[in-house]
Amino acid sequence: MNNFNINLNEFVKELYEKAQLNIKDMSISAGFAKFLFYVKTQYSPGNYRHIQSHLRTLTKDLDLLDITMFSQVTNDLLFELCNILVERGCSAPTINRRLQLLIRIHKFLAEEDLLTPYNFKYRKLKELEPHVEMVSEEDLLRILEHIEKYLCTRSQLVVMMLITTGVRRSELTRIKM
Repeated sequence: MNNFNINLNEFVKELYEKAQLNIKDMSISAGFAKFLFYVKTQYSPGNYRHIQSHLRTLTKDLDLLDITMFSQVTNDLLFELCNILVERGCSAPTINRRLQLLIRIHKFLAEEDLLTPYNFKYRKLKELEPHVEMVSEEDLLRILEHIEKYLCTRSQLVVMMLITTGVRRSELTRIKM
């Protein structure tokens, strides 16, 4: 019972300090609900479903981190959340969408005067470019033999052009003769 009183006293003290500093706060679930209502009234049903889907996942991720209030959402939390999403195997665009959505909701609630504004410092993750493997000389010789046997002259020319210049297929189709 004594431990409960200590926790309650700390909680009351924290609330008092926030009131003195004029800190506005809101629970994550209430903030998400308010933002979803705004999205539902202002955007298309497709956008609403898309944002709702990301918010479901964000809610689970924030629950894992025991984040219940928007005052707990800081730059450090974004970094930690980013690491969790990377470990889970999310792509860079997905991580960017989710974290930027969280920042967007925070800014929306601050503009509605429901939260104290926070200056987030988040830079988008960049997608790693896929590793391009080079064709070995042996494979190239086999390809050349194959095209000489089985392809017409025009197709042979196209393949030779692709191989020798390194031009992309889309660039090759735009060449006018």
